[in-house]
Amino acid sequence: MGLKQIYVKESNLNDSYRSGSSQLEDIFFLLKLQIILLVIVTSSFILVDRSINAKINSPISAAMAMESNPQVKVLGTSVVEVETVTPAPTVVPSPIPTQQPIQVVEITPTVPQPTIVRLPKDIYSVAIIGDSMVDTMGERLEYLEHALKKKYPQTNFTLYNYGRGAQNVEEGLARLHSAHDNQDRHYAPLDDVKPDILIVGSFAYNPFSPHDIGRYQSNMTKFIQEAKSLSNHVYVLAEIAPLKVGFGKGPGGVNWDDETSYQQATKIIEQMETEISISQSQSLPLINTFNPSQAGGDKSGNPKYVNSNDGIHPSVAGHEFMADIIANTIRFD
Repeated sequence: MGLKQIYVKESNLNDSYRSGSSQLEDIFFLLKLQIILLVIVTSSFILVDRSINAKINSPISAAMAMESNPQVKVLGTSVVEVETVTPAPTVVPSPIPTQQPIQVVEITPTVPQPTIVRLPKDIYSVAIIGDSMVDTMGERLEYLEHALKKKYPQTNFTLYNYGRGAQNVEEGLARLHSAHDNQDRHYAPLDDVKPDILIVGSFAYNPFSPHDIGRYQSNMTKFIQEAKSLSNHVYVLAEIAPLKVGFGKGPGGVNWDDETSYQQATKIIEQMETEISISQSQSLPLINTFNPSQAGGDKSGNPKYVNSNDGIHPSVAGHEFMADIIANTIRFD
């Protein structure tokens, strides 16, 4: 703010002093003017001081200002406040993900093709001899035929079922070299047929009466030895395991009492295991459906594989089970 200066002419003051009674009035007037002037000057300095203090501080104030506001610049012992403008944050737009077009791929399910096994010959002959466990395999061994054609679709097979029910191993040995006439099956003796593969059943389901495991062992050993002269490839078949509980029970079964049924099944299992031992001692390949058909630790058969009508012979599932194992075990030259 500018300072207002008031000038009073000196001649006027002298005239006032000279004016006698009016001099006192002039003095008071001058005093008033001086007081007014002093008040005006003092007010001007106060306003100027406040204006300056608004912009100038002491070094201590400057230091404090710097701590509280890093944007304050210190010039010498004075602090000059610099008005700062905080820049607005730059907003970087988030990248918008670009969605790739969805490609629809049609997948054609792949159906696994069966492995086709080609054999050296176009036709092979297979014969099986045994008791009713073989007899019920079908007039032309239909279950086995299906299993073989599934594995060897380009090969033909001539199949012979030499099974006859209710015969023990001794009776089977007696007809080994004879013609076979049973139901619709009329075959020449095995000596004449000379099948490519001959499978010998266990005859285990018809124990001797009284039960004689030694007798069974000697006759089965002789049976296998003679069978070797009838074919170049002889296999021993261990049929499915019998039921221990419920053996022979059913509408078409023998329906013995529980103790007799259990004892009969135990004899069958003993003879089956004896046949397996003989095949090993004679170094003949074994077709073993006996062990995998067991349902428990007591060696009892799985009811799934046993015909519920008589509780003895294989069910359809049992025949298919045996046929698959036979087809996967025998080998053709």
